[in-house]
Amino acid sequence: MSHAVNGYPVSKAHLMGGLLALLVVCGGANAEPSSKAERSTDEVSSLGLVSHLRLHAGWAYNHYREPTLDVTFAGPEVVGGVLWLGEPDWVLSSELKLGQQHYDSPGSGSRNGIPNVDWQAQGLYALERWAPMWRGVHSGLAVQVIYTDFSGATSLGKSGYVRESRRVWWPLRWTQPLSRLGWDQPGSLEVEVAMLLYGEQVSRLSQVGGTWQDAINRQRSGISLQLKRVGTGQGLQLEPYARVTRMGTSDTVGAGAAHTATEPRNVRVQLGLNWSW
Repeated sequence: MSHAVNGYPVSKAHLMGGLLALLVVCGGANAEPSSKAERSTDEVSSLGLVSHLRLHAGWAYNHYREPTLDVTFAGPEVVGGVLWLGEPDWVLSSELKLGQQHYDSPGSGSRNGIPNVDWQAQGLYALERWAPMWRGVHSGLAVQVIYTDFSGATSLGKSGYVRESRRVWWPLRWTQPLSRLGWDQPGSLEVEVAMLLYGEQVSRLSQVGGTWQDAINRQRSGISLQLKRVGTGQGLQLEPYARVTRMGTSDTVGAGAAHTATEPRNVRVQLGLNWSW
């Protein structure tokens, strides 16, 4: 997301920095295993095809900031998702966040009720299958799409525009039972680090009017860190998490006569609690 404009170029931003991450505690859930209809449970298990399907719903708080410009988008999100564990090797997941954000910037004014959609899907594989030393580690690919409808005017009359983020990540996830970490509690701790492989930011600047044209910026640097508590019991469980995403400055492209567009460095923090079953 970028700051509102009103006939002047979208400027570059120099990041102040972003750190974070704090977790709360609770448990997680696993559904009953299901077998393929045409095979016995033992046969399916021996082939590594036994799967677990888990659903979750929850609430999150999203805080996005461009530090140099002092621009923030923040607000609550509702969360829904599905997780498929193809034991013993595969983890497939899809999650959707729907939010309403508040925009604030000293130079551009403020605005409430900005719709935001954040969708992410992952496919991970157990590295332990290749090397026993990688016990508890999964890796693969993740895709993410973020859509923010910032069209319209702010409290100071500055014009906004629709934003679309499209990203491909390389995640590395490490999972360990809490008992192995010295905590006398059920459940596991997930630590996931993801590096950006490809990113582009679409800015519908033509909505501003004048000689502005839509711009597509390429993002080449980004990293995210997520800490999550997951459970191992059955029934309804609580799974808290914290996620920090830091994106680097994009390239600069033309955005109409005498205009250029650059996506500034930014930091996004998401804190949430899911109910899993």
